[in-house]
Amino acid sequence: MKNKFNRVLKCISVALVLVLVFSLLVSARTNEGEEIRQQAAQIAQNVDESLSKAYDELQKLNNDQAEPASEEELAKVLEDYAALKEVVESNPDYFGVMVPFFTDKDTEESPFGAIFTLTEQDPDETSLEELDQIILGLTQSLNAYVTYYGDELLKVRDQALSKLDDNMSDLEKLLVLHDFIVDWCKFDLADANYMDTGEQDTFIYSTPFGSLVKRSAVCIGYATGYSYLVQNAFPEIYKHEDGTWKTKEEVGDDYIVDYAKAYIPTIHYFNTVKLDGQWYYVDPSFNDVAVQDRQYV
Repeated sequence: MKNKFNRVLKCISVALVLVLVFSLLVSARTNEGEEIRQQAAQIAQNVDESLSKAYDELQKLNNDQAEPASEEELAKVLEDYAALKEVVESNPDYFGVMVPFFTDKDTEESPFGAIFTLTEQDPDETSLEELDQIILGLTQSLNAYVTYYGDELLKVRDQALSKLDDNMSDLEKLLVLHDFIVDWCKFDLADANYMDTGEQDTFIYSTPFGSLVKRSAVCIGYATGYSYLVQNAFPEIYKHEDGTWKTKEEVGDDYIVDYAKAYIPTIHYFNTVKLDGQWYYVDPSFNDVAVQDRQYV
């Protein structure tokens, strides 16, 4: 209950700060522009480091635009990004804890780089208006998944965890969860090959809601689903003693599951897991018999 209150309080604080940042940015157009913009960035940094990084990145992206956006438009993108961040971080029962892949490694600590990676967008070819529309679309989709598929996701999670017992080693648990998702899910060849199936929302197949609820996913859907199950199977790492989820900052370097990406020749996502201090690759989608039958490995 305390953690939930703190998340709500943090969300309110972020919203208030964004309003203040917005007002500063607007006034910057008629006052001491550069000094006030620096004040806005400093305020964002004091509240949330990732929002500060997002603000800095927006400024860099905007400087590269043929027609730079106004400060009001920058504030709008930042506000929408904060809303997307809140959806993910306030719903760990459905998304788990954000893995380091999207915050430190592939995206070089770039908040929007994670979005570009997920949606396969070229940042050099994407306007801030297009970026904002992508953010709004992701927020709407993730909210809808929780609303319409959340209960079913939790049931499948519990079904997978029921295959484990306390006598299993960590390696055995990781293998059991791997086998569960491989048997449970089928590889979505249509979406992987960019075939038009008439579906308006194919992003779901890149999430645990695809691999565990729809039982159909592309490679990153397998990876996100497997990571979600592993985090739930190791509460001593990802949860507090009272059962509430830790933040990614609280998990820190203790994390044991992550994503990896390779080009073979197109982009392919899989997992890494840590056992006894050593990292190993795990590839649920390519280990799926259905994929093997189609000569994907």
